[in-house]
Amino acid sequence: MSEKYSKLKLYSPLTAELVEREPDLDWGYMNMADYAQNLDGQDLLEFGEVIEQGIESETMPEEAERGLMTWYREKDVINDKVHSIRIGVEEVNDRLYAVATCEVKGQLTPDELAGLKEYCTGQYADGFGESFEQRARKCADGELYVHFWQSDKFFICTKEEMAQNRRRQQNKNVQRGGEAR
Repeated sequence: MSEKYSKLKLYSPLTAELVEREPDLDWGYMNMADYAQNLDGQDLLEFGEVIEQGIESETMPEEAERGLMTWYREKDVINDKVHSIRIGVEEVNDRLYAVATCEVKGQLTPDELAGLKEYCTGQYADGFGESFEQRARKCADGELYVHFWQSDKFFICTKEEMAQNRRRQQNKNVQRGGEAR
């Protein structure tokens, strides 16, 4: 008997550095960060395919069935309810975001959702994401180093939560005399 799962998507900001290598330049001990161009989600729209290919190449054979849930070690309700987590990227409001697509059995309580978000954040900061950001993704413009986690301005939320936050920010801008975007 197959179980019925629904999809739950969790969105997070992406950032990256683009290092445009000069073919004649010997990098030696030079700090490549001094030559990197910082990119945000809007800048990364043109690199979606490169990032997706990188994600695919990082997927381990043992992750075939459950994705990042393969590494979830707790014997708890999250492990019971969340069958899999697949990482990808998705455009939302003209920005590229990381998206963790979760196959979930039933509904998650607020505490369970918070636990799932915490697990995904840990994977972005120390697991999958840490490994991913250390490998250059070759592209036409040079080498791309993509960050799924950032020490400031990081968030992880559903699309509905993202829309609510956006509306709140627009309302603050209007109250301050600015324009709603």
